[in-house]
Amino acid sequence: MAEDTVRKDCLYCGAPLKRHQILDHYQYCSKACYYAARYGEKITWGNITVRGAKRVEALKLCRDGMTQREAAETLGIHHSVIARLFIKHGADVIVPERACAACGKSLAGFRNGSKYCSKECEYKMLYSRTYGRKPVPMDIDLEVRQLALDLYWEGYDSGFISRSLNVLPKTVRSWVHRYGFAKERKIRPREIRPHVRSLRLRLNEAETSEEWTGILEAAAETNDGSKMPRETETSAEWRSLLETAAETNDESSTSIIRLFPAGVYGHAEWGYYAGIVIDFLKMNPFNGDIFVFCNLLHNTITAITWRNDTFILTRAQKVSGTYIWPPENTQGSMLVSNGAFRLLLSYQKQKPCQKVKKRLEIP
Repeated sequence: MAEDTVRKDCLYCGAPLKRHQILDHYQYCSKACYYAARYGEKITWGNITVRGAKRVEALKLCRDGMTQREAAETLGIHHSVIARLFIKHGADVIVPERACAACGKSLAGFRNGSKYCSKECEYKMLYSRTYGRKPVPMDIDLEVRQLALDLYWEGYDSGFISRSLNVLPKTVRSWVHRYGFAKERKIRPREIRPHVRSLRLRLNEAETSEEWTGILEAAAETNDGSKMPRETETSAEWRSLLETAAETNDESSTSIIRLFPAGVYGHAEWGYYAGIVIDFLKMNPFNGDIFVFCNLLHNTITAITWRNDTFILTRAQKVSGTYIWPPENTQGSMLVSNGAFRLLLSYQKQKPCQKVKKRLEIP
């Protein structure tokens, strides 16, 4: 083969290629020519030597304050090209006066990829990029805060202050936590009220039947009609034996009412209860007394009495809650009055929602 037919030159510098380069289809005579043709000539910028004018321009933009990604998008190159330059030469060499992108603090001594001086600055910039603005501090009415602190120092609690000034309770607590120690707080005397225990607790603490009956009779005597719980109109929940006896005989107001302490079956016939009176109480169920029984769950009261040759059975079942009843360890029956028995049936615990909170005024 003729020598002139196989002669080829380097595409960059024009030097003739060697025989093995021609056989391997090389286009450049050396790696230097290949890199120069592909990436450009070497350019020295300060202490840095790089190939390509765009890389130098990217480093200049980074020194002027742009981020690596912003500089890459401006010049139309991939951001990894600039990142490799920072890794190779070091961020302190390329940008000797690096500053935090959020607060402007110097980043001298930080690692190469650091853009923020702390996590706080990083989160601030993240919030700014997400919502387009920096967090706006909360507006605080200084007069309201000072009035709240004055009330706190006078002895009022945070709940009263929040209701009076129409401020959230957690806001008042934060003010008290931050500024409450600045002045000594006064101890405001509270209204002294007698501590009255509920009838149920007092009856549960009774040790003997006489003490239990005495507590119930005393509560019935001191109970005012205006303070009595309102009786419902449904016969299933409240049905008094004395009211039923009053309809049949005028002597019901003077009838003897006897309570059987032990729990019994609550839905039996009159013979079952008459047998209990005969076998356990050793009494005559036909003597005209009113015998009252309560079931094991204390939600059903049954009473029997003998009137006009007829056994009258009356049953009252509580829809919610339980009745107050003597303890089972009490021996025999317990004799109570008409008013005490009415109080026993109508007593109910006061719910928290029934309490009325009075709104105090700021002095």
